[in-house]
Amino acid sequence: MGYFYPADKYADGSFSNARSNEADVLYVNHKYFNAQTYEEKKIDLIATFIHEFQHMTLFDTRKRNNLNVNVSIWINEGLLMLAEYYGGYALPHKNYLYNYFDKEQHKSLMTDDSSQNYGLSMLFARYMDYLYKDTYIKTIYSSYETGIKAIEVTAGKNFNEIYEDFVKMILITGRNITDDSKYNISDFNHIEGTEEYNKNGFNLANIIDEVYSKNSGKNSFITSSGYRSKELGIYSFFITKWKGQINNITLEGNK
Repeated sequence: MGYFYPADKYADGSFSNARSNEADVLYVNHKYFNAQTYEEKKIDLIATFIHEFQHMTLFDTRKRNNLNVNVSIWINEGLLMLAEYYGGYALPHKNYLYNYFDKEQHKSLMTDDSSQNYGLSMLFARYMDYLYKDTYIKTIYSSYETGIKAIEVTAGKNFNEIYEDFVKMILITGRNITDDSKYNISDFNHIEGTEEYNKNGFNLANIIDEVYSKNSGKNSFITSSGYRSKELGIYSFFITKWKGQINNITLEGNK
């Protein structure tokens, strides 16, 4: 739908010999502005403006402060999805999350290429923002670090521990298992249709349940061995369910 072009922040021809407008410019595809398409895509278009504006401001802020502008894609895109949330356009985020749990589990959180998953990056950014408030945003804008180290600076602990807590939260939140706000996040569990839900954009436990209900007959979701055979990327996970027998104990249903 649109994009931010870094070359516009440099003199004409000085950025990889690219042409530059030498101005703050955001690009949006004109085909979405005919009467019928605009009404269908209005929410997505406004979210795109917020998203690309955040690309521009993060790039500009780090450039002006002589910091590396190449923040890791998974952090950058997560921060931009966080901007959509604060801008009031988080409802489409449910679709990103659903797609991740339905089709792209096992994909690494920190994929720094075009296959990076918006849903998982968004969820991690929301998780960090929930725990550390604006410290997270300020750190990404001002830190000399551009990847995992920036996350560790925010949290003050090792990334492995942060990621483990993140995955535990995904499994536990909304399940009435604990009141620990590190794992049970109220903002991720509002009832669909309420004002709070509309602001947040998703109910995490419901999305996971919907996906597994839809795919309950597929061996990739419910296995006799209790794990997914597909290779996992670093800092990824896969949720599955056991069926059959374990140590001669027959499991009832899918547990």
